Amino acid sequence: MAPVTSPTARKASARGTTKRASKTSSRVVAHEKKARARAVEARAKLRDYFAALPAASRRHLKTLATALHAAAPSAEPGFGYGIPALAIDGRILLYYAAWQTHSAVYPMSQATERQLAAELAGYPTSGKGTVRFPHARPIPVALVKKIVKARLAERATP
Repeated sequence: MAPVTSPTARKASARGTTKRASKTSSRVVAHEKKARARAVEARAKLRDYFAALPAASRRHLKTLATALHAAAPSAEPGFGYGIPALAIDGRILLYYAAWQTHSAVYPMSQATERQLAAELAGYPTSGKGTVRFPHARPIPVALVKKIVKARLAERATP
């Protein structure tokens, strides 16, 4: 290893820092700034999305969103395809939305749908990972939490 000769290099060496560490640090800071900006943008889109819903749909979806967030407290708000989402580490975990007669969670995987088939039996599903919760019935909070936990377990499996 060559001796450190320049005054700047000696100071960096004494502090245990180098240009490489400095570049990595600045990349991390830039990434964190972008993540914060995305979260702020997602929250604004969520506010607009909820504000545009009819009152009954909004109440139903807020109950669903509360259950989703309770099951994955580390999840950040997200927004994609024009609907709300939950993201973990910048990757979407699942989407949810309100429609005229129901609220929906998607995309669950088909594996999750098979795993929870007995509990999902009373709710319309698409066979492609969507489950619909009619507005005429209360949100099944325990089932929603199971869906989120199953999705988290899938994500943890390589």
